[in-house]
Amino acid sequence: MATNNFDDFADRSVHSQPPLFDGTNYSLWKGMIKEFLMAINFELGFVMKLCYKGPITNTNEITYINQLKGIPKEERRAMSMDANPKNILVCALTKQEYNWACNCDTVKKMWDMLQITHKGTKQVRLTNMKCSRCCQKIIEEEQVRKMPRSLPNQWTPKVIAIREAKNVSTMTMYELTGSLSPHEITLLNKK
Repeated sequence: MATNNFDDFADRSVHSQPPLFDGTNYSLWKGMIKEFLMAINFELGFVMKLCYKGPITNTNEITYINQLKGIPKEERRAMSMDANPKNILVCALTKQEYNWACNCDTVKKMWDMLQITHKGTKQVRLTNMKCSRCCQKIIEEEQVRKMPRSLPNQWTPKVIAIREAKNVSTMTMYELTGSLSPHEITLLNKK
């Protein structure tokens, strides 16, 4: 009998249970929970992102059931549309993750809190992306610096010519390999 090797998320992929989020694989869970919400009700997937913009009665001030009748129909619908995905999110979080978002009064605030907690603000993500690019540039500079040293002795005249003709410290790996390729073809043709 064959066994399936799925991630932990597969255990909760039944439609009646939202995918569980335990603080790992946030990007994967984020996509899965959006799909889960949209499968239940297409609008639910957008409620977290957009939120209801109109006035909402403070439910803490409601002490009698008759007070609900005074709330306009559109506002009650908005409160319901907020409560459904909020309930699903609460069910999808472990206790530790729930503690991050439990004080949020709307699903949008809860969603944003999870986003900030696990991915940072837009500014943090932008900074991380810049750092990533910077690290890639440093790695490429290191490769450009080391590659000529790793070539066999028969490449020495070409390496010297490249160093004299071009500024190797600003050269990209693509430019370096482009400069070395004609010499490689010449060496192959000699053999």
